Amino acid sequence: MKDCPGYRLSRFVIPFEHSGRPFLFNLLTKQCFGLDRALEAGCVFSRAAVEADPDLKTLAEGYFLVPADADENKFYLSLSSALRAYFHRSGYTTYTILPTFACNARCVYCYEEGSVPTNMTEETAERTVDFILRTRKKDSPILLSWFGGEPLLGEKIIDRIIKGLRENEVEYYSTIVTNGSLINDRIIEKMTGEWRIGSVQISIDGLEEDYIRRKRYYNYENTFGKVLENINALTKSGINVNLRCNIDAENVNDMPAVVALLSERLTNKDKITLYFAALNQVRAGEDNYRINKLIEDAKPLIAEAGFKATPRPRPGLSFRVFRCMADRVTGSVVIGPRGELSPCLESNSFTVYGNIKDGVTEREIFEKYEKTGPVREKCADCPYLPDCTAFANCPVLDRHCRQIRRDNIMHFLLDLAERADKAEAPLESEQNEEERGVEEKLNEIIE
Repeated sequence: MKDCPGYRLSRFVIPFEHSGRPFLFNLLTKQCFGLDRALEAGCVFSRAAVEADPDLKTLAEGYFLVPADADENKFYLSLSSALRAYFHRSGYTTYTILPTFACNARCVYCYEEGSVPTNMTEETAERTVDFILRTRKKDSPILLSWFGGEPLLGEKIIDRIIKGLRENEVEYYSTIVTNGSLINDRIIEKMTGEWRIGSVQISIDGLEEDYIRRKRYYNYENTFGKVLENINALTKSGINVNLRCNIDAENVNDMPAVVALLSERLTNKDKITLYFAALNQVRAGEDNYRINKLIEDAKPLIAEAGFKATPRPRPGLSFRVFRCMADRVTGSVVIGPRGELSPCLESNSFTVYGNIKDGVTEREIFEKYEKTGPVREKCADCPYLPDCTAFANCPVLDRHCRQIRRDNIMHFLLDLAERADKAEAPLESEQNEEERGVEEKLNEIIE
């Protein structure tokens, strides 16, 4: 116990009720306690009162009650920094490679709009192989994520990098993010063969009319129908497809029709994960909360149609050390067509911290992603900070992130309490460690 003016509830503690019983859930420690009595918000307990009451003392020992003058952001950052140092990697395990910035479409929401359509050269591909051999985590398989532009326009570059890794007996597996229009039998043979691709992400962006307007292909020849046929061919070959439908105010009401159409046209649904995602412009705007709620409400339609559906977001079941690929900068790297090194796919010239020949050349930029914090001003008093991130450099903003997290967490907590009532198996047993590891890698790429 500390010699302090008194103890209060940690701001990371979420009070809730279930069947008339009060509970406390700690977003920092991931513990949940059922109480015999509710604790009033804002109540401060003296040290003597805490020591005299076994329940209050247990709450203080579990960081549910903290000294009234505690700087919880400072504590959180120190804890996060210590754990990041503990999990610091000595080599990369994930390489996101952009063989080209070129694309056969001009998506209206593309973050690369205005970029020069640069193609990776054979020389840069050779240097990329050398860089991977130099920097990979030894005695561990690596994940190659092919991105673009449209990465299949760089097919020969993918072949060259894969060949180099195979010649050096590097264990690897791959994913690819593509618009799906250039897939054919020859490409699928490579995917299931040398490329070792286990999953493909394809964006469909709504009904055909909307798809045409948003994708803006240079040459459109029933591309929508061809992409659907290609998805069927991928799943028939055993490849999993993550089918993403980008949503904004103009097409959010089309979600039921999109699900119905895809259900009719696509087969092997057990190989397809269908999900709707708000565009970054939406996430940063006033309509963020409304559209996010509509997306969550549409998820049962996906499951009813026979597709795999992404579950409602819930708090992590352990302390969240890393948030995304950029936040895990010592384990993940993006390699651009010119061989430039960046922390994430939303990067630009201000976030390039090196190149495949010289490694890290801009130490100041690199350390922005390597170090914990600072806590952003908008997050300084947020109770959901431990379930979000101490990483302050992400360019993706959610205007109503607190309301969205509140809804998701309350949904999770009520389900948790219901399980406790029924003495069901704990949530930790729902996935084994291997499944969680694969899911984490895929989520890094998607995010």
